[in-house]
Amino acid sequence: MHKRIVQTLLALLITTLFACSLLFPVQLSTGILDTLPDTEHQQSELLQSAIKQAGATFSGTFSIWLGHSEQHHARAAMEALRKELSTLEASDWLKVRKPGQISPATLTEIYTPYAERILSPTYRNRLLDNTPEQFQRYVMGILFDMSTPFVAQTVHQDTTLSLADFLTWRAESISRVTGSKKAGSEEAVVLDGRFYFRVMAQSKKASTVDESIVLRDKLEAALERVTEATPHEQTSLTLKVVRQGALFHNAANAKRAKFEFTTFGSATLVLLTLLVLLSFASTKPFGLLFGAITLALMGGWISLWVFFSTVHLVSLIFATSLLGIAIDYAFHMLCHGNRSQQYQQISRTLFLAFITTASGYIIVGLFPIMILKQVAVFMCSGLLCAVLGTIWLYPRLAQLQPSSIGVRSALINAAEQFGNRFSTPVQITCTVLLTLTALTSLAGHGLNLRYDDSIQALNSSPKALIEQEQLGMVLAKQTGFNWDSRFFVITAQNEQALLEKTEKLTAKLRTSHARNGFTDYLSLSDWVPSIRTQTENQTLLSDARRNNWFAGKLNILTPQYKIADPESVDPDAWLQPATILSSALAESLGTLWLELHHTGKQSGVATLVLFRNVSNELELAQLAQPEDGIYWHNKPRQLTETLAQYRELLEYIIVFSILSMFLICLLLKSPKVAFWVVTPPTLALFVSLLLSQWLLGNLNLFNLFAALLVLMLGIDYGFIYQGFGFRPLSIVSIWLSIASSCIAFGFFIFSQIPAIAHFGTTLVLGLGMLFIVAPFAARGHDPAALPETHFTIPPSENQKDV
Repeated sequence: MHKRIVQTLLALLITTLFACSLLFPVQLSTGILDTLPDTEHQQSELLQSAIKQAGATFSGTFSIWLGHSEQHHARAAMEALRKELSTLEASDWLKVRKPGQISPATLTEIYTPYAERILSPTYRNRLLDNTPEQFQRYVMGILFDMSTPFVAQTVHQDTTLSLADFLTWRAESISRVTGSKKAGSEEAVVLDGRFYFRVMAQSKKASTVDESIVLRDKLEAALERVTEATPHEQTSLTLKVVRQGALFHNAANAKRAKFEFTTFGSATLVLLTLLVLLSFASTKPFGLLFGAITLALMGGWISLWVFFSTVHLVSLIFATSLLGIAIDYAFHMLCHGNRSQQYQQISRTLFLAFITTASGYIIVGLFPIMILKQVAVFMCSGLLCAVLGTIWLYPRLAQLQPSSIGVRSALINAAEQFGNRFSTPVQITCTVLLTLTALTSLAGHGLNLRYDDSIQALNSSPKALIEQEQLGMVLAKQTGFNWDSRFFVITAQNEQALLEKTEKLTAKLRTSHARNGFTDYLSLSDWVPSIRTQTENQTLLSDARRNNWFAGKLNILTPQYKIADPESVDPDAWLQPATILSSALAESLGTLWLELHHTGKQSGVATLVLFRNVSNELELAQLAQPEDGIYWHNKPRQLTETLAQYRELLEYIIVFSILSMFLICLLLKSPKVAFWVVTPPTLALFVSLLLSQWLLGNLNLFNLFAALLVLMLGIDYGFIYQGFGFRPLSIVSIWLSIASSCIAFGFFIFSQIPAIAHFGTTLVLGLGMLFIVAPFAARGHDPAALPETHFTIPPSENQKDV
């Protein structure tokens, strides 16, 4: 009575949780970087928040280039697309980035209130290092420079010409922040006979899978309308659309992942159904099979809902393998559970098999890679529900369906013939051949397996989209608006401390420009000096006046323009970041400034220093001072190095797993059992890796994860053979298990995501090897452990089922 109450309450709890997970589902993600480890986990929380915010800004920015052989058609298409995107902007889907319209008059208006407090590096150095005569010659050069309008615009307010010099210095950088060659202009980029214009935007609603797909579809619809509006004869021949940005890749990856998830999962269910019908010639096993699968899926999904707020679609593709493993438990129970003694033993064997498989996934889940954590949680929870459900459901379904649920006699006969032919001499011959093959391969190149640890293993973007991205980078390079993905992140507790740190860094960048190996940089401190620097600048100019540095040749300015009295300047009129970020420069410089809130115990601000055409990263990285809040950030390289470290660690974990499984079997069974249970899957593991390298060229982290799963499945099969011997029903149960796993994992080979394809290839090869070597585990079987009666064919089934 008490058991039924507990079972009822447990069923209600599971059903309630599952219903809640469906009513309040987790968010799905497809971003490549979302799948990878957090390489800054040992750094400050402030830095992690800054990098996350910067990544969201950059990943949300996208560009659409419209190219045409006639410039006016290309410009008309650009204007039409902007008009289309204005509708999406009104719906708060995105924000269109306006073209650079920073004119000399605008710059003058922004900086004039802070005259004599802002100096260019050259002007400042002239005050510090030169003689009065050299300084006067420099200022006279500014005065008679006819290429700049800033002298005439500012000399009335600043006769030191420091403001004019500063504005001239900043005007030279306009193209770096606007993407335009000249201030106030929007020029076409000419490439291969086409004139290209760019429309830039920042997505606001693309954080989830569905949102990224919807926004991409809206953009494609807008592009289609723009294309139709262009004259047909020109459009069909010369109009070219180039898409650039993470949004398009994320949407494409999302559609691909959704397609593979539904296709692979549906095909797996269909083929598993056919496998059951062909093996049992009855629909009676479906109650146990689909009961185990349903409980496994519910348990896995509930665990994801409880532990994660966002689930990556790649995790769900990997998790479809749960179907193949969960159904193995049902197959083993159907083949061995039709006697009380056998039911008890197969229950213990299945639970032991679950422990070994789950231990492999637990090891995988220890890696700080979000995909692997999600797969480990889903699989461990799902398999636990599957094994408990199988053990609990089988006797109850047997009571509801008292007639025999047997295996086709043809399959039993085939297994018996296989067992007779796979005699001891054949086993010894196969063992020797496989061992020699493995040792030869290992001696030749096994210790030098070729690995590719690039993050491209997780990229499934279509080739056409990758080509467009590359073309977009070429076009962006011509505009000067192609900032590198490698940059400095600088953090501090307040604005002025942050600006002072940035100034120290940019001073080093200016003095070692060529040695550091980059063509250009963008730093907010060049546009907003710290108050400390502004105070020093004001003091330098005051000292220069007292020392008559503005006398002599510069006396020509005195009759026409009154020199401002530094004492009359408003002491509170300091240039602040908020001033620039609320001006016309905000559109271009706003991405450099990160205000960080809600970061736990830490709060503060951060800024980025961007670079163009980095050619010597090592020199730049040496300028980083992590202890002072200055970090060099190269996410792709850091992730590649991290994946390589995890892959090397996993190699040791595989060796540790082999040894630990051997010790477990040694403690629970005997040395003989330990040897014959652990050695065959170990041999299959190495051979599958060698064959995978031969087929794929390079291995990666996911090949090793598949090899680890081969080891765990092989040990499961070894327990079945060791517990029930090399007998027909044992052979059939292993055959069905291998077949179901091949169905579940075999589709992975056809995945467009390299990581999944590598995983599936190694696993299927390993399952093929287990088909050959797993029977060796039967040599550790005790013939007296089980009676022979359960292998006879009941006459009541008319020789069709056993």
